[in-house]
Amino acid sequence: MADGHIVQQQPGYQSTDQSQGTQYGAGQPTQYGVQTGQPGGPPPPPGPQPSKQVQWMTRPETIPGCPPGLEYLTQVDQLLVHQQVELLEVMTGWETCNKYQIKNSVGQQVYFAAEESDMCMRQCCGPNRGFNMHITDNMGQEVIRVNREFKCCAGCCWCANTDHCAFELTVEAPTGNVIGFFRQQQSGWTPHYQVLDATRQPVFEVIGPCCICEGICCTWDQEFKVTFFACKYMTAISALIYYTIFFYE
Repeated sequence: MADGHIVQQQPGYQSTDQSQGTQYGAGQPTQYGVQTGQPGGPPPPPGPQPSKQVQWMTRPETIPGCPPGLEYLTQVDQLLVHQQVELLEVMTGWETCNKYQIKNSVGQQVYFAAEESDMCMRQCCGPNRGFNMHITDNMGQEVIRVNREFKCCAGCCWCANTDHCAFELTVEAPTGNVIGFFRQQQSGWTPHYQVLDATRQPVFEVIGPCCICEGICCTWDQEFKVTFFACKYMTAISALIYYTIFFYE
């Protein structure tokens, strides 16, 4: 009850990862704080509210055969990933868990992604660390989990033809159900990746630019070309993936 009105929460459920002690609700893990002004979340606290609140995309109808929470992807043709700036990390250089807002082309938030990783590994291994990325929708439901195991020898494109020298992401949707992999491939210079299905059969090939440090402070958009693996030498499909560094939003 708030201001004489009953506050109702949209139907949904919260899932708890007992192994990590992390609870997912209201669009992001509670260990990272709770956002207000979104469907399924708690009522805003009393008193003046900030003028800018998170605007969430309306949840689509359930689609038969579609994993729960992925219905949003049938309604969008573009996703923008905004990393949240951590003041502690900016001021001290202390590496913290990364958090991202995933939005559609009109600025509505579709998902929230939160990294889970070991503190010592973040400080000592930097971008080569292993992690779990928990992706939740506006009901607080974890719809996708991305895992990357730590490999001390991974990263070099020349040696990525062996398992222990290649980065690999495992994608689960829903949690516990592996739907595919994203794997680094051997190349001479430019980054090469393959998108594999659950049986490890290649579906897409991704080729990145030779140099990603372009523009002032490396802020230029970078183009990654995506093609059907079966049509590697044909223009069957192409997509552009842009990586932009966001200092402030």
